[in-house]
This record gives sequence, C-alpha cells and structure tokens, in this order.
Amino acid sequence: MGAEQSVPAAGEGGAAAAAGDPAQAAAPAQPGTSQPFPKALVIVGPSGVGKGTLIQELLRRDPQRYAFSVSTTTRAPRPGEQDGVHYAFTSKEAMMAAISRGEFLEHAEVHGALYGTRRDGVQAALAAGRVPLLDIDVQGARQVRASGLPALLVFVAPPSLEELERRLRGRGTDGEAQTQRRLGAAKGEIRSLNEKGLYDYLLINEGLGETADALARIAARAAAGLDAEPGHVPERVILEDDADGGGEGEAEEEDGAAAASVATTDGGTVASGAAQPRGGPSSSSGRGGGGGGGGGSGGFPAPGRVAPAPAAGPSPAAAAAELAAGLSRWRGRVALVTGASSGIGRAACVALGRAGLRVVAVARRRERLEELQRHMLGPEVGMAAVDFLPVVCDVTKEAEVQALPRIVLKRWPERGVDVLFNNAGLARK
Repeated sequence: MGAEQSVPAAGEGGAAAAAGDPAQAAAPAQPGTSQPFPKALVIVGPSGVGKGTLIQELLRRDPQRYAFSVSTTTRAPRPGEQDGVHYAFTSKEAMMAAISRGEFLEHAEVHGALYGTRRDGVQAALAAGRVPLLDIDVQGARQVRASGLPALLVFVAPPSLEELERRLRGRGTDGEAQTQRRLGAAKGEIRSLNEKGLYDYLLINEGLGETADALARIAARAAAGLDAEPGHVPERVILEDDADGGGEGEAEEEDGAAAASVATTDGGTVASGAAQPRGGPSSSSGRGGGGGGGGGSGGFPAPGRVAPAPAAGPSPAAAAAELAAGLSRWRGRVALVTGASSGIGRAACVALGRAGLRVVAVARRRERLEELQRHMLGPEVGMAAVDFLPVVCDVTKEAEVQALPRIVLKRWPERGVDVLFNNAGLARK
C-alpha cells in the first residue's frame, strides 16, 4: 500500500517444495484431517528490495502450497493489468462501504486511491490449507498484526541504502524525484523494525538464491502452522541521521545523494548515509514496487540470512503484543482523543491508529493538528486518510463540544464515538 503491491507472474509454478524442516512442536490439525492449520506469510520491505521476485520464487517452488493475495484498489487499471490477476479493481464508494462492514483485513489510502486486502480471500486460502502470501507495506503490516490473524511477518531489507538506490535506478522506471521519494520512504520503513513485536523475521536480500532459501524455511513454518522462532529481529535499528541527534522518525531530512551503508554495532543496527527527502509511497507496477535480488556491501546482521538473535534480556515485545491484542477488538471503531496534539494525547492517537481504530484528534491549535496529521498519515504510523479526522475545538466551550458528534457523523454516518480518551486539562479555566 504505502508502496504498491508487487505482482507475481500468473500461473508460474513448479514441483519443488520449499526448503527447510518446519519445526519442533506440531500445530493443531484441521478438522477431519491430519493437516495442520497454516498461517499467513506477510512480506514487508522497501520498494525495490525484491519482495515480488521472492514471492514468485515461492510460487515457483510449490504453487499448491502457497496462494498469492491479490489486493483490491480503487485506482484505474494501467496498461497490461488484468482485473483479478494484478489487482481487483473497484470504485472508491464500494470499497469504503466494504471497509465499513469490516470486510478488509488491512487498507490504506495512497495518492487518493485506496488499497487493501480482503478478509475473505485470505480466509479462503487458509481454509483450503494453503499459505496466503501478502505483499504489503508497513501500515498494512501493523493492521494485520493488530487483527489477530495467525501470521508470520517478515521484513526484507536491502544490504545497504546505497545498494537499494542502485537497484531502483537499474530498473529504469522512475525519474529522479520518484527515486528520491522511494529512498526517503525506505528510511521510515526500516525504522519500523524498532516497533517491538511487529515483525517475526528480518531477511537481508543480498542475493536471490540465499534469501529465497531463507524465506522458504520461514514459509515452511507458516505452512506447518508453527509460531515464529524467537530472536530473528535485532533489538534496535538506528539510522545515522537519528543517531546524530534527530528523533527516531522525526528528523528533518534534506535533499541529497542517496549513498548510504548499513552496519551493525553492539548497540544495534546502524544505517548510515546522506539523508533523503521524506516521501510517501509511489505508484509503481506493484504495491511494494518489485525489484530483484543483487549484491551489495555493508549490511544488517547476517546478510542474506535470518538475522541473529539479539542479546538476552527482557523484551518489550510481549507488552506490545498484549496492547495490540487488547485494542484489536476495537478495530474499525471510532476513538475520540482530546488534547491530541502533544504528550499522552498524541501517543494515544498513535497507538489507536496503529491498532486499526478510526481516530478523531481534537485540539485547540490548528498548526499542531496539521503536524499530527502528517505524522499519522506518514510511514511512521501509516493511517489511511479516511480513518483520521482532525478537529480544531476548544473543549472548554460547550457549543464547540456539542458540535463534535455531528462532525463525526458527517465523516462516518454509520458510526458514533465508541471510545473516548479525555486528555483535556480538568482544571483549565
């Protein structure tokens, strides 16, 4: 979504099974069979990192085991695109109605068009004993994790930002501005590795063969219905511009060359290089932008393989998972947050948005709400514009407070406010 979906070639397939031995403990079996319930396999990563090529390779190795999830979109078909193969094309009105009915597992708005994954397609694949393959972006991954869908989430990273730039330019499909936007977006996507409990595995795509083998081993676990093995995502990833004083995800990025490298340190993973202009997802031939394998120097831990286990110690992943599980039952409902532009109100907006709730952000200062809106719709949170409603309101004035329900109903006629997070100062005069 934030970048569009990479589409495997239709009908490609072979007889080779995915490599690897899935697992120690057996997963529950499907009723009436000895076959385990599979999990979905969610593949996330920057545009140009090679997600589409890796998905094609999984389908080639075992087309009966895997089922590619075709995304729905409201944008017009491009030359050569087939409805139901590359995308399921629909109208914005029809898709928004389906979203309101809870028919989408995840969705986002990109450049005025909606993209999303329908629940029924994923559920049908699981019911047939196949592993649904989802090629989505960070915001979609957050929604899938919050939904409670049994899934393994894999982040595919380039060996370096410099190598990612080389691959993007090698495709020859983008102009300079588009390439810079993709590189800027890649930084935000890499930062999402710091969201504890979001991903189960990190793979570094230094070469197609080795990375495909590693992904096949993970896919075999998904097919066997097994949980993720612990310790395959680093404790922390730091971009150089963050380490030099900018806040994580908050640093102002200037125009500049895309040269960069990625290296590990005792304190985590550090990606270095010139800052890129922050940019939203772009419209390429796929939701994730596609792109092949390739080599490169520098790297995250264990390039081309599953990342090594982090240092032992207490992890906040369990707390993050518990929070997501608690909020997931409210997914799609409307939460109104007062005092939303700073402090705990802002943090509440972020947590609620990542959990898939619709957020009404209420604050007195327009400029702070505008900044919050940019953050909520950007790659750090990844909300769809249709799910975020900023409202300038002084909650000490009764007439303005009384207008809030009407404003909410105008945006979402089928809903009222389900959750109220009151962060307004109670002693304010």
